[in-house]
Amino acid sequence: MVCLVTHLVYLMISISGSGELDNGWTYKVNTDFAGQDMGADSTTLMMDMGSLGTVGIDQGSGAFGIGTLENDVPTAYEEADHSVGTLAHGIDANGVAGNAVGYSNTFSGVGVSIEYLADTGAAVTQAGGVSGTSSGSDLNYALTYAMDNGMTLAYGASDTDLPYEAAGDTSEQVASVNYVMGAVSVGVSMSEQKKSWYFKSTKYSLRYCI
Repeated sequence: MVCLVTHLVYLMISISGSGELDNGWTYKVNTDFAGQDMGADSTTLMMDMGSLGTVGIDQGSGAFGIGTLENDVPTAYEEADHSVGTLAHGIDANGVAGNAVGYSNTFSGVGVSIEYLADTGAAVTQAGGVSGTSSGSDLNYALTYAMDNGMTLAYGASDTDLPYEAAGDTSEQVASVNYVMGAVSVGVSMSEQKKSWYFKSTKYSLRYCI
C-alpha cells in the first residue's frame, strides 16, 4: 500500500509515499519541489531492511554520510549557521546533487552512515580556458555513538576525487560532542575543509527547554 501526501509549507511542496514488502521490509519515497517554480529540490528512496540496515538513493537531501552531521549541535529555532552564509558549517561542499547511494546501520551501539557518489558533476576549467564537467567521485561517512550518561559523540569524513588537476580534490572532516541533562542541552562541533584553500568552522550551542 502506498500513501501519497502533498503539503505546502513556506513555498515548498512535498510528495511522499511508503509501503511494505511481503518479507517485512519497508520503503519510503519523497520528492520536494520549490513552490515558486515547481523545480525538484531533493528526492530520496529508502529501503528499511530491519537488522540489515537501511539502503537508499539520495538526490540532494543529505540523508546519509557526512551530511547528517552538519550543524550537529542543539537548536531552538534555526541552525547554528543561520544567516551567516551558505554551507557555513563547512562540510559536504560538493552538495551531493547527483544520485548518491547510501547505507546506514548500527553495530555494537555505533551508528554508521556511508554515502557514495559516483559522479559529482563538478564544473571545472582546465589551463588554457578549456572547460568541462568532472566525472569525479565522492565517498563520505559518519559515525555516532550515544553513551549512557547523555553524551553523544560523532565524527565524519569525506574525500572527493576529481580527474582534472585544475578542479582540485576536496577532503572534509567534522567532529561533535553533545550532552543532554534534563532540560539543558549543550554541544560543540568542529569542521574543516581542505582544497586549494582551507576552511575551518567551530560552533557552540546551549539550549534550555522550558
